[in-house]
Amino acid sequence: MKNLLHIFLFLATVVSYSQKICVLSKEDYSPISYSKITFDNGGFYTNSDGCFITSDIPKKIQAIKISNLGYKELTLSKDRIPDTILLTPVVNELKEITLTDKNKNVILKPKKSIFIHHQSWPLNNFSELCTCLYAEKYIDAKINEATFRFKRNKWNSSFSDDVRAILKFNVYNGNDTLFENKIYQSKSYAVPNTTTDVNVDFKDINITFDKDGVCFGIEMLGHLKDEVLLKDKSSVRPILHSKESKNYAQKTFVKHYYNDTIIPLINFFNKNRLRKKQYKRRNMSIGLKLKH
Repeated sequence: MKNLLHIFLFLATVVSYSQKICVLSKEDYSPISYSKITFDNGGFYTNSDGCFITSDIPKKIQAIKISNLGYKELTLSKDRIPDTILLTPVVNELKEITLTDKNKNVILKPKKSIFIHHQSWPLNNFSELCTCLYAEKYIDAKINEATFRFKRNKWNSSFSDDVRAILKFNVYNGNDTLFENKIYQSKSYAVPNTTTDVNVDFKDINITFDKDGVCFGIEMLGHLKDEVLLKDKSSVRPILHSKESKNYAQKTFVKHYYNDTIIPLINFFNKNRLRKKQYKRRNMSIGLKLKH
């Protein structure tokens, strides 16, 4: 009898540490897919149904934060996480724009990739590659679409045909150091390990080509296989370029959610080139369709 009691207590402990938790909207109780769960020096995303299991949270963690654009961030003590987490919707106001004189379509093509070293950047889980554009021409034009270029990673055989990188595309207003003023987040995109372009439509969103800066981020959520979000190392690689543009100035950064750091991309490449000629620039390749 005593052995049976020990087994029961052990199973109860395992179940409690493997509890399924779902994140829903407080407004209509719909699941909030790929919500961000963060804690000290770590984190992960919920799945497409907005759910996760408590065993993904390290034992030493005392509290977690749950966030998603369009909802108020919530902090919970680890030992008081309910079966269902409800997030409160908030309104994100975008800057009003006037379209009366914007009748010309302008296409700014993505820059071609570098044909020497550092042609692309490997996106890691729970990180983001952000690039900021400062308009020097077509100022205040409406941005209707952005094109993001990706390069196939031919060295990673584990990225098979049934695995997709799950990405979201973020837009930030102006700030190129903190990336806190997020004004838009796209739906999730499943990107295969191929050389391809991904077009993100902004026609219904008021985003402008601003001289004070508009920043675009590619956020890596993880790999999806059989509807399960894996934690394997990434294979998706946004293409980079080293050119200047007559239409805008550009700066690109890497943002790590684990330790909340934001580092200029060029710093990674110049770090080990102390006795060599420093690279002038390395930026994310991006194309835009404007209404001006």
